[in-house]
Amino acid sequence: MNKVSIMLKILIAEDHKTSAETLALALERLGHQVIVGTGADVILTMSDLEKKTTDVLIADYDLRDQLGCVLLRILNRANPNVKSILMTGHGDISLCGREEFDVVIRKPLDLQQLETQLKQWEDSLLQKKAS
Repeated sequence: MNKVSIMLKILIAEDHKTSAETLALALERLGHQVIVGTGADVILTMSDLEKKTTDVLIADYDLRDQLGCVLLRILNRANPNVKSILMTGHGDISLCGREEFDVVIRKPLDLQQLETQLKQWEDSLLQKKAS
């Protein structure tokens, strides 16, 4: 894993606590700022400023109390530019809200694939800031 060139603020919504913490640790080691939640409460308790400054949502499809696509819709109201990754263990990726996400990654999560995607978004943000 390489260190990032720009720190992204990443919100993880994953109902399996161990998976969420492991993913958060990997992303923090890359240099990103991470907020972790195990259900819809994570986004419902965020301030408007936190929502507006979140760069990436990584959401499990099926949280115990909500679908990941609903969290994306809530976040998009405050921040329509947020990038999004849907994590799913479901075999059928024609899931509710799948088309709303920028990227779908199947579980078990491939950290290299995730890192590559985040790097593309980092580069895009750097280009926007430079222009």
